Amino acid sequence: MTDKKTKNKQNAEAMAQEDIQLYRLFMIFGAAILGFAGLRLIPDYVFSRVLGIGQWIALALLVIATAGYIYIRCIKKVDESGKLITSTGVAYFLLPVLFMLATYRSFDKANFKFQLFFALLSIFAVIYNIYKREFKNITALTFICAIGLYYAAHPVYSVAYSWIEIAVAALSEALMIAFPIFAIVLLICAMMNKKGVVRFKGHTVYALPSKFGGILAFVMSSVLLLAAAILMIVPAIFTYVMISVLVCYVIVGIVCTIRLI
Repeated sequence: MTDKKTKNKQNAEAMAQEDIQLYRLFMIFGAAILGFAGLRLIPDYVFSRVLGIGQWIALALLVIATAGYIYIRCIKKVDESGKLITSTGVAYFLLPVLFMLATYRSFDKANFKFQLFFALLSIFAVIYNIYKREFKNITALTFICAIGLYYAAHPVYSVAYSWIEIAVAALSEALMIAFPIFAIVLLICAMMNKKGVVRFKGHTVYALPSKFGGILAFVMSSVLLLAAAILMIVPAIFTYVMISVLVCYVIVGIVCTIRLI
């Protein structure tokens, strides 16, 4: 009798979690539609004029939102696993959007770049809501490196660009090299450890979700590092390199989806 009650309770919790994921997907799709509608329908010059004052409001909100996220997650350490809206979910979506609004007028071809960035952000929000840790991490790594790969093939280091875009380009290009190398070293250390963990001064830095997941992450990190090296030498083949990266990412996504099912 006790086993039956325990099983019913577990099934109810699983259903509740599925409901939460479904409701979150509705919210993500709604936010994505509104974001794209704003970027596509509002003319660039109107956006630029409105954000002449609004960018400072967006910047202030960005500081407040960042401070709130740090307070909730790092100081209060609130368990939000059962909530529909979490500080982590809001931060992953809101902070980049506020940054986009605060820096919109400083970017060349801002509307095109931010539409692309918003698309990546929306896709990541869906993946974050559905998939387990391994594919979420692979997606975040891929998207960050993709921004760096774009700037590696489209240099912005000239007087025609603002200091903000030059700073973003420099940071993105540095991360497209640093992140894959860091991930590869971390994964190798984790796979060499019997328990699949990496410790530093007694603290667990990284725990391998699964050996197969670690192999997928290692392969994708290697592909991204190779793509960065190629584009630094031959930036003219950007389109072909990005198609190759996308194909590898889709294959990894299909494998992770099969494992999820």
